[in-house]
Order: sequence, then structure tokens, then C-alpha cells
Amino acid sequence: MKEILIKDKNYNIIAKKSDKAKRTRISIGRNGQISLIIPKYQSYKLAEKFLFSKLNWIEKVLLKIANKNKKLSQHNNLPTPFDRDQADKYSIILIDRCKFLAKKYGFSNIGKISVRNQKTLWGSCSSKNNISLNIKLIKLRQELIDYVILHELTHINHKNHGQRFWLALEGVVCGSNALDKELKNYYPNYIT
Repeated sequence: MKEILIKDKNYNIIAKKSDKAKRTRISIGRNGQISLIIPKYQSYKLAEKFLFSKLNWIEKVLLKIANKNKKLSQHNNLPTPFDRDQADKYSIILIDRCKFLAKKYGFSNIGKISVRNQKTLWGSCSSKNNISLNIKLIKLRQELIDYVILHELTHINHKNHGQRFWLALEGVVCGSNALDKELKNYYPNYIT
């Protein structure tokens, strides 16, 4: 790890050589961690020069991440981690909502519904039509909760994210594309 001063700010940069990299690239994680991936044949000095040429882009991305984190903290108004009673209460709310929406929109081949505390997914649908929902959904507004549930219920009939899936989802959630984009502003691992 290397600390680099960028416009009067210190940033920790993880610089690593890669056998698979064909060119130098920069990636920035959701937590703001900057990584510099360097092909094994390239010098660190040349890679650092590339990094400095991308300072404006880096700062824009870091600002965007900071704004998302700020937005998330405004929605983080429930005590966490959930205690056992809260987790049970919120699980029942989410499971009941899933059952209600499944019945309302005619998803009859639904398997088991479970609620978990996941770090990366809002929900999933297994090949056996078991629906798993993230307990942190409870912190989002109702329209987004319903969108995630209906997204997973739509996977009962369409197992991938192909065109037929998105058309079917739009049939049950008007404006699903906009809701999908809005949901990308929230990451389960940031809502703790």
C-alpha cells in the first residue's frame, strides 16, 4: 500500500502487479479504496504517472461515492445491528409483503421465502423458486422494497436478466427501469 498526496489530500493507493493485466488501470471500491493494477512488465514509476494523469476522474468518482454514502446515512435511521426481536419483526413484515405481492400478481409457483442479513444482495431467487430477501430492505422506502420483491418474483418465470425478464417486470412494476437505477444508489453493505 502506498500513500499518495492528491491535491492536498492523502489517499492510500493499493498498487499491485498482475500477471493477467494487459494495461494499467485504476479501480475505486464502494468504500473509496483506490487500486492501481499494473501489468507485470510495467514499472511502478510509469503506472504512477498514469495515476496522476487521471486525478480529475479519481476525484469525481470519490465525490460521487461520498455523496452516495451521505445519502445512505440519511436513510440509516433504524438501530443496528438488529436485535433478535427486531429481526423477527422485520422478517415477518418482509415475508408477508412478499406473499401479498405474489398473490396480487399471480406468482403461484413460489418456494420458501427467507430473510437474511446479506452484505451484497438485496434479494435472490433460486432455481427452486425460493426467495431470499435482505433484512436491510426494511430501511428503504416502500416503493423500492416492493420493486426488489417483484424483481425476485419475476425470476420465478424468467431466471436471467434477458429482455423477456425486463418486459415481464415492467408489466408488474411501472417505471421499473427508474427504480432499478435508484436502487443502485444504495448498497446493502453500507446500510448496517
